[in-house]
Amino acid sequence: MTTPNSETIKSYQAILQYEESLYRNHGESLSPEETYLTEEELTDCLVGATSPADLLDDDMLLKFDAGYRSSHFDLLHRLSNIRNQHENDPLVFESDISIETEKVPDFGERDLHDLLCGAGVSNEKADLITYAVEGGDAEIDGLSSHQAAAIKKILDERNECLTLDGPTASGKSLTFSIPSFKHALDSLDQEGRTQTSSLLLYPRQALIRDQLSTLLPRLDRLNNRLEEAGDPPISVGVDHGDTPKDLSSDEEEESFFGITCPRCDQESDDNDLIIDAVTGVPQVRCPACEETFEYILPTKRSIAEEPPTILLSTVWSVYHRLRSSRGDNATRYDDLEYIVLDEAHIYTNYVGGHVQYILQLLKEAGSEGEIPQFVLSSATLSNPVEFAKNLTTLDRGKVAHVDYSEVLEAAGVEDERHLVHYYVLPPPNRSVETLNEAMVQCLNLWCTKRNYRALNFIDSIAEINRQYSYIAKYILSPSGNRGEEVIRHTHSEYDQDDPFSWEPLLPTEWEESNRGEFQDYTMNAFADSIGTHTSELHDLERNQIEDSFNAADGGKRLLLSTSTLEMGVDLNSVAAVLQYKLPPGKNEGVIQRIGRAGRNPDTYRVGLGIIEFSSSPSSMMYMFDEELRQELENVSNLSPSQIGNSASIQVQHVLSRALHRMAREGHETYADGIDGLQSKDELIEFLKQLVDYVEATELPASFVDPESTRRETFERQREEFLAQLRTIISGYETTEDASDIDPERILTKSQRYYDELRQVRRKLESVRRDLEALPELPDEYMEPIKGTAESLRTITHLVNDLEETVRHAWYTRDPGQLQQWVAENEEDLREAIEQVPERSEMHDLLFMDLMVWVSGEYGSTAELEEKYNLHMDQITENLTNSVQRFEPKREDNFKSEIESLLDEVKELQRQNLEVLAATHVLSRFEELVSEYQRARGAHLFPVLNTILQNSIHFTGTFEAPQPEFEMEGDTV
Repeated sequence: MTTPNSETIKSYQAILQYEESLYRNHGESLSPEETYLTEEELTDCLVGATSPADLLDDDMLLKFDAGYRSSHFDLLHRLSNIRNQHENDPLVFESDISIETEKVPDFGERDLHDLLCGAGVSNEKADLITYAVEGGDAEIDGLSSHQAAAIKKILDERNECLTLDGPTASGKSLTFSIPSFKHALDSLDQEGRTQTSSLLLYPRQALIRDQLSTLLPRLDRLNNRLEEAGDPPISVGVDHGDTPKDLSSDEEEESFFGITCPRCDQESDDNDLIIDAVTGVPQVRCPACEETFEYILPTKRSIAEEPPTILLSTVWSVYHRLRSSRGDNATRYDDLEYIVLDEAHIYTNYVGGHVQYILQLLKEAGSEGEIPQFVLSSATLSNPVEFAKNLTTLDRGKVAHVDYSEVLEAAGVEDERHLVHYYVLPPPNRSVETLNEAMVQCLNLWCTKRNYRALNFIDSIAEINRQYSYIAKYILSPSGNRGEEVIRHTHSEYDQDDPFSWEPLLPTEWEESNRGEFQDYTMNAFADSIGTHTSELHDLERNQIEDSFNAADGGKRLLLSTSTLEMGVDLNSVAAVLQYKLPPGKNEGVIQRIGRAGRNPDTYRVGLGIIEFSSSPSSMMYMFDEELRQELENVSNLSPSQIGNSASIQVQHVLSRALHRMAREGHETYADGIDGLQSKDELIEFLKQLVDYVEATELPASFVDPESTRRETFERQREEFLAQLRTIISGYETTEDASDIDPERILTKSQRYYDELRQVRRKLESVRRDLEALPELPDEYMEPIKGTAESLRTITHLVNDLEETVRHAWYTRDPGQLQQWVAENEEDLREAIEQVPERSEMHDLLFMDLMVWVSGEYGSTAELEEKYNLHMDQITENLTNSVQRFEPKREDNFKSEIESLLDEVKELQRQNLEVLAATHVLSRFEELVSEYQRARGAHLFPVLNTILQNSIHFTGTFEAPQPEFEMEGDTV
């Protein structure tokens, strides 16, 4: 299959557009013969010198008795009728097709060197940067109009922020990396400068690896030129959770994130860069060509000792450093000039609320009031300027934006990419899982014929493992179904005009194969071409899968993947994306994922996106609502991206700002994940210092509007936070006066009694309702039951009220609430308990009075039961069970247990609850420390969440606090 030229691509895309119109005009079905193209219609679609033979020879056009059909619409016709047996109903119940178009970047149309010089970059530096990007074996020769316009805006120092939009593969990464080279070269001119100038932030480690593998060859070419001129190199480092802390000479070498050597020509795992410390200092080298890359700082220690000029990291790692008192972590970012947030749409809602404050700290760390320039890059922001303004808290006038579509339109770009969206819903009696498994097999066969690649996004590792296991170990396994679900479609009695047949999808080399030969292929090479890609895989295994998927002759052709392949990672020849159900939370995920397809000219710049809806109401709405579906197709239809800024986030970042100041001033913060708090004395001394710093810390005015109600919430939570810390401190100093009474035990007991009393009440109320069905029953028999029911109602209510009072008093440290409750309710509770009859009294009522009356009125209980549909045995059991827990002879009788509970409450009301709380808090702290024994103490955020009982949620990973639900049963 040869790479098609521009005219052939346009011809094919025109065919798709015409086929969509035929589909719309004939009942939105591909079955009518009228949806096939005639010779005349086909000819009208062809552009320039393109002939039908060009497309037929390339298997992109198929000829049937009814006419012509494109490869894509032929596939959709077969998918619409997909089923395991010819006689079965299709697995697709509803479907729809739509096509979106977007401009393709005009790469190579703008001269990089001229652009740089025109933006004020010196000729010497422009030469260096141009060579880094275009020199050697680089496959880049110039920029697109959009890249040039964006770089020009970035290099204009008047713009404090640029939002960089554009679809997947529009060259955003190169766009923001070129200014980082300029800043790096500028930093070499500043004698004595040792700090990082450019900080490139990514939301995922896999994305960092992919970006580094692209950045490194360019940086290597640049450093080679600098070395030739006798200048120092531009250093680079990676700082995230998987970066090794250090490496000693006696430790084994390890992979440098699976990055290939940028210098040697070997294409194998042998030239993956490694880290070793043979010389006593950790270094990166290539085991194949033995080259050493001294400008790469491979460990956290080397990065801390000699900050790299360009640093690739995550916002989580940056936040960790800003709070850390170890070394120069807190001042590491003081001289930043340039900050990039790639895939910035990730930083919305709760996560965005945290990132907003982290960026503010980075802005404030700048030398002499200088703030770094920001670039926010994303393919799926509907309101880029407003979003950037909110995330960076910069004035709107300081935020520049270059509109991708407008720039390419103005440049006269004609080439387009077509994204075919195919929406499917399975029948009510069939699962979307079954549909997905069938589509994976059909889609993989289609890709195999054309040497394409496909991704199947499934947002659950467990679901991926289950479906992959079923496909690989049963459907395509020699010990399972032996590939019959494929074979019965490819080698059947049905001709290619029948959509059940997959004969047109057969790879050329298998078109004349017999059934046995193809079955052997299906169970082996075909099965092996399907793989998985999740965060559970080790780096090396994940890298090997990506390389196999990308290679022209690679073994992997279709990957079942979580969001790990949603963004950033460079993938070649992806022609189709299969989305299993809607991704949780964000429609932009669908746009991002389908945007991975159709980037390569080999795919005729057509991306196929198949979205499988589940039968849940929220998912089905998309199938039947065209406006909703448009949110899955185009960024402009998305809701504006929002930044969360709740009071709890604000309180955390008052703390963060205090910790950052402490770290800068040389005080221990216990927030670096290495040395933690190990003793109560150490904790109290730290809290005293922390209170002083928090009291002296304010948020910038841009974050908390003094006129907003949110300000009041923030101030209240901040004061509660400080009050809780002060309580622990003051309580610790008098803990010798604390009682051993446990409020948590009281709460547990009262909750248990309340639950048991409700069960008793239900039984008694059931008896009362049954007996009230007897119209002739004298009141003298009902009154004891009603009275007992009322007493139980009172007891249940008072025990529940007591539990709530104890909880609130304990939370507010106010024993006065307990004293008031005891004064107002103790007598009523004791009286209600006394009014519950003993079991013997209830027994006499049942068997000596009530049964005598039943015999006199009805002759026997059987006649009564038949007449009123009652069960006297059940009534008797419920009635006696209702009062047996009040029997004095029982060890667990309610009377003695509730009296004991009252005694504990009266003891609790005499306590200094602040002192008692400090005792309990410090006990929990000691338990936490014991869990962290190997980690040299407990780290700050877990300590705060423990001693404050999660009343404020502190998080280093920005996960939102989970709501606590109190489940209640039915009440009578």
